[in-house]
Amino acid sequence: MKRFSDSELNELEYPDETFGSIAAREARVKGNRLTRQEREEHFRAAMKLICGVDEATEAKSTWLK
Repeated sequence: MKRFSDSELNELEYPDETFGSIAAREARVKGNRLTRQEREEHFRAAMKLICGVDEATEAKSTWLK
């Protein structure tokens, strides 16, 4: 693996915008437009995907309240 010297690191150029920075900006804009209820619904759906929570354990969980 090549190691870069300090002068080489300073010479590297990075683009001002990348696909990731554009996607993140669009996600923030769309997220800011959501109502509180919509945010809670999206949060619940995301937690179900991440944690694999089913309907039975959902009622017992504290992060959904």
